[in-house]
Amino acid sequence: MLFLAKNSSEHALPIIVFVLQILILVLISIDLMQTYDRELITPMNIPVGVNWSVTVSQYIACIVSVLSAEDLVTGVLHVGIRSGPQNIKWGVSNLMRLVEGVLVIIVSIIFIVQSSTAIDLWLNFAAVQFVGQLDNLAFALAKMNFFRNAEWELAKRVSDYRVFDDNSMHLVIRMTARIIWCFMLFVMIAVLSIIFYKQHNLHFACKSITITVGESLALSDARHLSGTYILEKTRINGRPWYVQKQGTDGAVLAYCGRWTVSFDDDYNDPCYSISFQSERTRTYDVTEIRTLAHFSGGERNAEIKCNHCIRRSDCSLNGGCNAITKSCDCDENHFGQQCELEGPCTEMVMQNAFHGFGGGKSFDLASFDRRPVMVNDRPVYFQK
Repeated sequence: MLFLAKNSSEHALPIIVFVLQILILVLISIDLMQTYDRELITPMNIPVGVNWSVTVSQYIACIVSVLSAEDLVTGVLHVGIRSGPQNIKWGVSNLMRLVEGVLVIIVSIIFIVQSSTAIDLWLNFAAVQFVGQLDNLAFALAKMNFFRNAEWELAKRVSDYRVFDDNSMHLVIRMTARIIWCFMLFVMIAVLSIIFYKQHNLHFACKSITITVGESLALSDARHLSGTYILEKTRINGRPWYVQKQGTDGAVLAYCGRWTVSFDDDYNDPCYSISFQSERTRTYDVTEIRTLAHFSGGERNAEIKCNHCIRRSDCSLNGGCNAITKSCDCDENHFGQQCELEGPCTEMVMQNAFHGFGGGKSFDLASFDRRPVMVNDRPVYFQK
């Protein structure tokens, strides 16, 4: 509409609608790229995994978004075409359509790849498509004389305007438009397929989990389940699962309708002999639950944390990052999850009230190859 506007009064509506569309799309984009309080940070906040209904919806949404990308395709085709005395306005008008169309596609793609449920995908997708159609809605209302006579007359001129009178040029434009649509569809399907492949291969899952059991006396028989759990390459119940690296062999963090920590020497059934469990959930990302409760009920007394160790500074500059566990390997005389503690003490002497286990009151630091023995990031002592 802008390229046929004759005065400032007629310029107002198309400019206001364009600014409104861009503002909404930019605000949505900013919000989508925020991580908020997520424990696990993935590119574009892509979920660790989704079920089949979401995957099918994502591919359908890709097709719909491409077929409805009229503004983008029209902007590409018309932005460089001269149109008589309105050359500048024509170029600006189509450039505006192109910018708006590109933003709609970008926001649509982000919504599609970020969705973890089908209903959220379609609700968000419908909202973005509605924003993309605001210019067409404004044009339709102007033709119905919903606004002022100035907009009504402008809408009539736009309806009667013909870009090309040559039928051969129309054919070229249609063929070019189809090529653009096919290219866009190919790119979007390819991107979505790559993401699906990476999700299937647990590329976005946390590679290493630290579980810390509370210090309550009632949990003394389960405290050995604290430690680092390493991601396995296979799945259990469609979700990633983790095996304890240090401490008691056989501890498993897996999904059984809820995320659970269990003890199974042979890993035959991780849903048997459960020690800790979350509430029922469908999430593929174990770090979203943050805490686990003892199977006997009560408070949530086991914390879950994804190990993000990337560089030496993540280990308080007192250690390096283990490439497999993504946790800190501390330098000599330092320990703790982030190597934040100095020491440890080489000898401990118990108070007089300590009766011991048939030995003395002194405990020496256990060492191997001149390095302290650590279990669950804590030093080990043996009684003299």
